[in-house]
Amino acid sequence: DGNQYYLTPDDWNDETYHTGLRQDYSVSASGSSDKGNYYASLNYLGNEGITTNSNYERITTRLKADYNLKSWLKLGANVSYTHDDSKYVDRSEGNGEGSSSAGNVFALQYLAPIYPVYMRDATGKILTHNESGIPAYDYGDATSGLGIARPYMGQSNPLSDMLVDTRKSLGNKFNGVGTLQLILPYGFTVTSINSVYLDETRYNDVTNPYFGQYKSQNGTTTVEQDRTFNQNYQQRLNWHKQYGKNDIEVMAGHEYYRTNDVYVWGQRHNMFSQGNIELGGAVVVDNTGSQESLYNTESWLARAMYSFDERYYVHLSGMRQGSSAFHPNHCWGSFYSASAGWMMSKEKWFKADWVNELKLKASYGQNGNDFGLNKYYYTNRYSIQNSNNSVSLVPSTTGKNENFSWETNTKFNVGADFAFFKNRLTGSVEYYNNHTSGLVSSIPYAPSYGYTNFYDNVGNMRNHGVEIDLHGVVLRTKDLEWSIYANITSNSNKITELA
Repeated sequence: DGNQYYLTPDDWNDETYHTGLRQDYSVSASGSSDKGNYYASLNYLGNEGITTNSNYERITTRLKADYNLKSWLKLGANVSYTHDDSKYVDRSEGNGEGSSSAGNVFALQYLAPIYPVYMRDATGKILTHNESGIPAYDYGDATSGLGIARPYMGQSNPLSDMLVDTRKSLGNKFNGVGTLQLILPYGFTVTSINSVYLDETRYNDVTNPYFGQYKSQNGTTTVEQDRTFNQNYQQRLNWHKQYGKNDIEVMAGHEYYRTNDVYVWGQRHNMFSQGNIELGGAVVVDNTGSQESLYNTESWLARAMYSFDERYYVHLSGMRQGSSAFHPNHCWGSFYSASAGWMMSKEKWFKADWVNELKLKASYGQNGNDFGLNKYYYTNRYSIQNSNNSVSLVPSTTGKNENFSWETNTKFNVGADFAFFKNRLTGSVEYYNNHTSGLVSSIPYAPSYGYTNFYDNVGNMRNHGVEIDLHGVVLRTKDLEWSIYANITSNSNKITELA
């Protein structure tokens, strides 16, 4: 258009990176008395990024205290709160190629050093963009500016995008745990542990209306918010008594866990001002949505432990556990375990001076796995869509039947722990045989069915093998100890049944 420009290569790395300062400050206080103790802390972290418009700030507080209100009543609390404020560059996946990843500053490693960063007039002076007031950056676009198209990252300039685009997040995290311990007569103790956890993060992502591929849309703004709220409540009743050489401990308990995830997002374009980054600052709606997921488990459990003269040990436990991952009629599973140990080296008839400890042990038990599922695989699922402004249900996934339930792991172990030669050789030898039944697996459908797959308990798997742990002291003097540790494992895995 009759204008003259000065064209010269720039050092993209020098223009992009700079030294960032990291600051970390902490202050804490603690104290104790015959009634209890406390600990409090405050921490600030400031971390400047190595690129423009990238930094991280975090404030963390914590209070932990235990207090004996009565000789039979103890209260405790452990509370922490974190607030973080972050600005960051584009985190697009892949190698950053293409204008869609223009904000990914790490894509500069693929940019040849022959291209200019800025637009300059005929005298070599860097031009200024009239609307934004920032330097005029070369976007490698044949339709504007220098009229020269870059074959790589055309219609984009990462440095300019970092200055005028907005990518930031604000986060708040709260974790609170309250405990109560009640000491009752006859060796009984009641313990209640209750915790809540809140994690919410808000994201703002704005592309500028001045340069690049979104100039025609006069800028876009995206707002996202993700919130997770967890609850966990535990109640336990313990009884512990010793009668001569007999040591007995019994526990009965209940646990409830629930997690709730909420996600909201929206995007608009045609912004009024680059300074207003909220959805209300743009007038054309592109996309909005929200979703919520719920998951919870509940458990009733009991455990009994018995030992005699520190030679014989027996451990029994049982659990009844329910999960929202399964149909209400089939959400509960029962699991149990039993173990025994014999400290042979403490028998009176055992005469081996070179043996310091020899314990034989065996265990058998089960546990369930629900994978933390919140996708309701036991039933049909649909997505709600707009069909000419009418509500339409579109099949998403299908459930095989409501019997879909827990995956059960059955474990058998037998082995020995030992210590020889004044504890210079210690270790364990163990044989294990684990069997998984009701394996949760995806089963494909014929394409003509309309669904691609469903989930069900369809398989069994077996793992067995031997594991050996050895720890030996080769040399031990007053000033030097040389030890060698070895772990040897032999494992065989076989799927014994699969749909």
